[in-house]
Amino acid sequence: MPDGLVEPGEAVTLSIGLQNTGTVNTSQSLIATLQASGGVTSPSGAQDYGRLTAGGPATFRNFSFTAASQSLGSNITLTLQLSDGGTNRGTVTINIALGLLALKTDPGGCTVGFNVPRSPTTCRLTHCASTRRPPYPPGTYTIICDTDAPSRFTFLLRVDDGEAPTISCPANLTRGTDANRCNATITLTNPTATDNCGVASVTGERSDEQTLTAPFPKGVTTIRWRAVDGGGREAVCQQTVTVTDTQAPVLACPSDITATAYSSNSVAVTYPVPTASDACQAVAPTCTPPSGSLFPVGVTNVNCSASDAAGNAATCSFKVTVNQEFGQPLPPGVASSDSRAGSVLAFPLFTSNPTSPQSQNTRISLTNTDAARQAFVHLFFVADTCSVADGFVCLTAQQTMTFLASDVDPGVTGYLLAVAVDATGCPINFNALIGDAYVKFASGHAGNLAAEAFSAVAVQPVVCAAGATSAELRFDGVSYSQTARVIGLDNVPSRLDGNDTKLIINRLGGDLRTGASTLNTLLGLLYDDAENVTTLSTTAGCQLQRSFPFCSAPQQCATANNFIPAGRSGWLTFYSLSDVALFGAVLNYNPNTKASSSAFNQGRNLHKLSLSGGGSLTIPILPPQC
Repeated sequence: MPDGLVEPGEAVTLSIGLQNTGTVNTSQSLIATLQASGGVTSPSGAQDYGRLTAGGPATFRNFSFTAASQSLGSNITLTLQLSDGGTNRGTVTINIALGLLALKTDPGGCTVGFNVPRSPTTCRLTHCASTRRPPYPPGTYTIICDTDAPSRFTFLLRVDDGEAPTISCPANLTRGTDANRCNATITLTNPTATDNCGVASVTGERSDEQTLTAPFPKGVTTIRWRAVDGGGREAVCQQTVTVTDTQAPVLACPSDITATAYSSNSVAVTYPVPTASDACQAVAPTCTPPSGSLFPVGVTNVNCSASDAAGNAATCSFKVTVNQEFGQPLPPGVASSDSRAGSVLAFPLFTSNPTSPQSQNTRISLTNTDAARQAFVHLFFVADTCSVADGFVCLTAQQTMTFLASDVDPGVTGYLLAVAVDATGCPINFNALIGDAYVKFASGHAGNLAAEAFSAVAVQPVVCAAGATSAELRFDGVSYSQTARVIGLDNVPSRLDGNDTKLIINRLGGDLRTGASTLNTLLGLLYDDAENVTTLSTTAGCQLQRSFPFCSAPQQCATANNFIPAGRSGWLTFYSLSDVALFGAVLNYNPNTKASSSAFNQGRNLHKLSLSGGGSLTIPILPPQC
């Protein structure tokens, strides 16, 4: 066949080159033997390539064979068996298409202008015919040629598209996420693709392996666009789609909070964590001040925020309102009372004058209301100097007894505690004691003051270990009923009408083996009946016993004396800045009682406006001596 085409059944001589691409020279001559297989028949003998130098040039040898009679375009495979000094070095193969002439389209076009090959040394072509006239577009054609021999040969012409397509990608895209989602729905524009013979297909593949129409996730996604022509040639370009998180988290604060500060000007407030969500990630909100912080009295704004990784932020706020309340709210049934029986009695005042007991003295009454049990009562006389004297009273069932302060503790002013104990001296639940004290002063102040009764709430309010020498009484609403943190007095008459109002305040606390606790600083608010208010402040030891208005300088006293106008009255409240248990009474003296119908002498206990949780007493454990 002309111009090197191998025709079925044709005897062929080929020059085949071998090159040593390794790093070691062949040890001996390299022998190559063409095998009679793969469409090769009647191969020539072995060829000696000599010693091939590593990395050296190729060495060529001629091999002859007869091509098998197969259809045009089919392959025959030349297999060379290699040996080096008798050592098998494997095989190399070469494929040849029978009677196939492969050409590429002319540059820039989709055809090839084909001229039939001529080999003047063997024959002269007189005529050629094909399945179509030239020029030839891509495809395979059968060419039949006549020579002047005369003879005829046939071959295949295969025209391939010689140029790859071109492709131009759309510009890179940047989009924000869709509302309430962490991705974005984006309609893509196809790239521009051209080819000399036409583009068969344009496809795109995403780096996240999703379809082109699927939403794009946050971040950068690469699209590999691919254009393929009819000959299988391709062109590739890349486009990026960047999706950014543009939506702030959703943040919801709790409702406004109201708290109460009982014992100081601030209180620790724990509030729920705000709820936060984000379409792309979990976010943790932060608040200032944080939950559990001390919030001062008044209104504090709590500002909260939450940010996502993209820096989008959301804020919300709520208010924490702290109200000042000295003491705990007053629930029914847990407070002490001067109108019921109890296991501990507190007489707010006793006094006597040893040289003139007829003008200043106290008659104390103590009664056991139980119909069956006797009562052992441990008495503690607490002086206003904080010293303590004690003794015992033993009462049979339903017995009452009365004694004068001048007979048991003459010349002392203070308050009296009576504690029900058992035969060993341990405090017990014995809610059957009542009592009162008739008090009179040489100044004219007098009154009948009922004892404040503290009920034993627990069945066994105090547990006394064997051999114990002391016991603690807790007035906390759990062991014994509570007393006041804030005390009040209604009907404070005007000093301009001749009234002298003596206030008595005691603290329930301390170790009565050594001395009672002191009141220290007390603060008060005095209101007139028109809702005007003035502040009061005083200090005291174990008992406050002073007349209003607690002033020292003449000008200050004049102002205080005139605060409640003549013929009118007011009210007051007293408290301590620390949580201490208070009880007390008031005695009013007016020398004009016989001349004025609006003048009265009176005495009564103070009101409890809020309760204290801090009242406690330590007493010695002594067997009753009676």
